[in-house]
Amino acid sequence: SQAAWLQSIFGIASSIGRLSIGLLCVYLTKYMFLYQILILLMSAETIILWLFLGKYWISQVSYMLVYGMTSGAMISLQPVMIASIFGADRVATMTGIIFFSYTPGNLFGSSICGYIYDLTNSYTYAILYTSLAFFLGLLVTFSAFISNKDQAGSSPSGLSN
Repeated sequence: SQAAWLQSIFGIASSIGRLSIGLLCVYLTKYMFLYQILILLMSAETIILWLFLGKYWISQVSYMLVYGMTSGAMISLQPVMIASIFGADRVATMTGIIFFSYTPGNLFGSSICGYIYDLTNSYTYAILYTSLAFFLGLLVTFSAFISNKDQAGSSPSGLSN
């Protein structure tokens, strides 16, 4: 019953995150920076709310609210960010490539976390592994931002990074 409530809270928060980031993007043009902030929030909330406080119901609810909003926002922000980096004419292709790059994590992430749990009989290291994956994603987007910084504003889409 509690797991169903947590999934419902996540779904509602994700919808709110998707809508609110869409409205926010009307006023902001620093999409890559915003994306990096979202990844940093996801990593921090995983460690703080789930690892340290995860045994409390209110922490689990808080985690689902924050994680739902940030993950929903990231999904909505990706096409805008892709257009600002690669141009509007390449959004479909690049979105497909980026979503395909999620495959290894989606395919093996749960099994790896399960294996870590089996070895340690604790979720602590699995949560740290997940947070590390978010942090590595932050490093990848930061390196893409640095390599693309000189080209900001020169994309065919007219959007600025």
